[in-house]
Amino acid sequence: MSPKLLQRLIIGLSLALCVGVVSLLAVNQYRKSVERDREGKGGVVGPTIFDQPLTLKPFTLTAQNGQPFDSKQLQGKVWVASFIYTRCPTVCPRVLAQTGAIQALLRQLPQWENIALVSITVDPEYDKPAVLAQAAQTFNADPDHWHFLTGDDTLSIISGKEGFRQAVGENTPGDAMAIFHSSKYVLVDQQHRIRGFYDALEVEARKELIRDVKRLFE
Repeated sequence: MSPKLLQRLIIGLSLALCVGVVSLLAVNQYRKSVERDREGKGGVVGPTIFDQPLTLKPFTLTAQNGQPFDSKQLQGKVWVASFIYTRCPTVCPRVLAQTGAIQALLRQLPQWENIALVSITVDPEYDKPAVLAQAAQTFNADPDHWHFLTGDDTLSIISGKEGFRQAVGENTPGDAMAIFHSSKYVLVDQQHRIRGFYDALEVEARKELIRDVKRLFE
């Protein structure tokens, strides 16, 4: 083989190797982007969707019946948290309506007794237990399974690093009824570990939520 032909062969192999490496990196990057998308829309990946397990810090709030509600009451249950407030004129009524529909679907599962729904207000100054009790009645909440919670610590529990890690803001100036907050469901397993996030307003995300609730009992 002539030196020129050998040189061309080496260059060709080098280019092929470079293309292969670049392609592999691109595929890996795409896979990671899909996984990040699943983390935003829902889905259980391995024992947790995060590199390290995220276990919720214990909390105590007040339920719609006026009684203290300790997160220990949810130990051993699979539960779905959402974040609402009763004066919300837009998103919250839709989230609550969808949570009612999810309640109806989960009630059909044989594991229903070990499933809970938790709606935490982002407006604790207004959403006292009596106000939440009215909302619970409006959306046909099963009081043994769907808990509406309020308390001085709700905002830190929702947004804190040891909490649900969901966005929540202050009242918009001049409009006490406008509070920025997450519209995602958060799936929590029997050991209080966060297992997925799901957009409450997206049909496919809600389907994934129901699927993943079932998977946590497998």
